[in-house]
Amino acid sequence: MLKNRLQEHSLGQNRQLSLKKGDIVYVAQGVIKKIGVPDEDIKHFIGPNDFLIIPPMKYAEVFVTLTAGQFLSLSEADFIQIMASHSYLLKPYQKLIMHWQRRRAIRGELLKQEKEKAKDLFPTYFKGIAQAISNRDKANYLSMSRSYYSTL
Repeated sequence: MLKNRLQEHSLGQNRQLSLKKGDIVYVAQGVIKKIGVPDEDIKHFIGPNDFLIIPPMKYAEVFVTLTAGQFLSLSEADFIQIMASHSYLLKPYQKLIMHWQRRRAIRGELLKQEKEKAKDLFPTYFKGIAQAISNRDKANYLSMSRSYYSTL
């Protein structure tokens, strides 16, 4: 049932992945970033084996690929139908929500640190994908200028 409802997306580097409210996306391969609107502030980095959950109160979200990738998405309507038919999936979904919330709190944790320490901690929080993220994007994510980031 799930396999028939998943949409597969294969995108090259620097491509946009547009998602609708309530979508759930699994990042099978690649690294993507979420950019805030209108300030172009980078809000999140998401790598392989991680999930995106677009809150139902949002209209849409756009992500940009940092590397080529493969993504599987499930629409809100399909998700609701699956959950209604298989209520035993509620517990695993709650765990997924908790994981998603912890991953999204990383930026707040880093921004509380001294700038130098935040830069040093970045690879720890983004193990396995930090090398795919440009220094410019890292500086933006950590609310630093690129030149200041480079001097640290």
